[in-house]
Amino acid sequence: MFPLNSSRYNTGGLFALVTLTLLSVLAGCSDSGRETAGATVHNARMLTITPETGYELQREYIGELTTKQHTDLGFEFSGKITAIAFDSGDEVRRGEILASQDTELLKIKHAELEAKIKQNEAQIRLNQANLKRIKSLINSDYTSEQSLDEIEAEYQVLTAGLQGLNAGLQTIEYQMAKTGLIAPFDATIGERFLSQGQVINAGQPAFRLIAKNNNEISVGVPARLAADLKPGNTFTVTINGQLSQASLLAIGKQVDKANRTVQLRLLPKASNGGFNGQLVRVNIGQHIDKAGYWLPLSAITDGVRGQWNIYLAQQISGGQYQIKAATVSVLHTTENDAFISGLESNEHLVIAEGLHRFVPGQIINQHQSGLAVKADVKQTKANTL
Repeated sequence: MFPLNSSRYNTGGLFALVTLTLLSVLAGCSDSGRETAGATVHNARMLTITPETGYELQREYIGELTTKQHTDLGFEFSGKITAIAFDSGDEVRRGEILASQDTELLKIKHAELEAKIKQNEAQIRLNQANLKRIKSLINSDYTSEQSLDEIEAEYQVLTAGLQGLNAGLQTIEYQMAKTGLIAPFDATIGERFLSQGQVINAGQPAFRLIAKNNNEISVGVPARLAADLKPGNTFTVTINGQLSQASLLAIGKQVDKANRTVQLRLLPKASNGGFNGQLVRVNIGQHIDKAGYWLPLSAITDGVRGQWNIYLAQQISGGQYQIKAATVSVLHTTENDAFISGLESNEHLVIAEGLHRFVPGQIINQHQSGLAVKADVKQTKANTL
């Protein structure tokens, strides 16, 4: 046997190894090219979106249910409470007596004035008799005309005094009539402030009356929204969890300095058992004049630097489509949809869902059950306190 030359052996082995590696790489490249040529074209659900001039925005504003007519009712004169006919929560009719005051002192004053009036009337009768006698004596020259003047002056004094007594009597009678506190309108008693036996001052609140079936809704809205409203507009309101309708009565002309809102007065068609001061939700629609497109949220994906992208499908030969990314601005979103801008004002075919499975430039087919349809215009509801 001949001895092996290690140097020549190593060089030949290295050459063979490099040759095999190059052949493997070339074979791999050839196999990859064939796989690309025969790659599967994925299907995608597509949606045709059409331009819109704007969108309807529905917002809920928190208002207050108030009674158009309510008052804290009290007695016109001070006095002691002797009877209370109604309590908090009771319903009363117009003309019913709610409570009564003690009239004993007024009755005594009334009797006193009646006696003084009788006394004054007797004095007037005596005066008239004296006047008659003085006139007969003057005719016979038995008295002076001074006596006649005194009698006539006395008559005038007595007559004026009688008028004052009669006026005082009428005052007492008026006070006696006002000892009964009368309901001025049909109402519900919101609160009672007095107790039996209490001495109440004139004008001190005795009952809080809330008129029945005479409610309004007061709600504050932004000035820019109020400028678009007109009296007679109808809105949906929620009272006690029940939906109802309310019409706009009036629009305030003053912007509240605290919350920068304008007050609206609405007349609900049904109060649904609401209480005075109760919070009410008022749904008011507003049209936003910004051109754009409605599309589902599933058709939007995040882009670079906080931007939003959608995938447009551009048809190519063979009935296939190529994906093109487009950067858009999201103007408004609902629970399931978004209103976007940033596209040319015409119809566009977009990928409706599954954007994570596609990349720009990819060739796709339209899903057989995903025929192009137009997106519906959506509305949204947002809570505004």
